[in-house]
Amino acid sequence: MSLFPSVAAQGICPVGVVTATLASWIVQRVAEEDTTNQAATRAQIEELREEIQRLAKLVTDNREPAYGEGREGF
Repeated sequence: MSLFPSVAAQGICPVGVVTATLASWIVQRVAEEDTTNQAATRAQIEELREEIQRLAKLVTDNREPAYGEGREGF
């Protein structure tokens, strides 16, 4: 009976090592994908900011003054 625990441990230990290695690999892959997605999101945000600035300039350059704007003495 004293051999049973050591035989079981010899069979379970490699399974634990394989499981830990697989889990580590999965975590690494997810972290790499997350970094890639963050870079893409930052680029998209910058493009949106530029587009908003362009549209805001377009709106302000091509509009007539609102009632009361540019009137002196008020």
